[in-house]
Amino acid sequence: MRRCVAEHRRWFLGVLREADAAGHPEPEDLARTLLVLRDGAMAGGYLDDLGDVAETLRKTTERLLDA
Repeated sequence: MRRCVAEHRRWFLGVLREADAAGHPEPEDLARTLLVLRDGAMAGGYLDDLGDVAETLRKTTERLLDA
C-alpha cells in the first residue's frame, strides 16, 4: 500500500510541477508546498469535516498562487 501511495505522490508532484508552464517564479517550491497541503487536507478530511478542510485548502492555495 505504501508503495502505491508513494507512486501516486510522485505522479501528483509531477503534475503540480507543471505550474512552471503557468509562469510561477518558483514552480518546484510551489509544487512541493501544494503536495504537502494536499496531504494535510486528506488527513484533515479524514479527521474533521471535509467541507471545512476543502475550503481552507482552497483559500490557502489561492493565496499561494497570488503571492
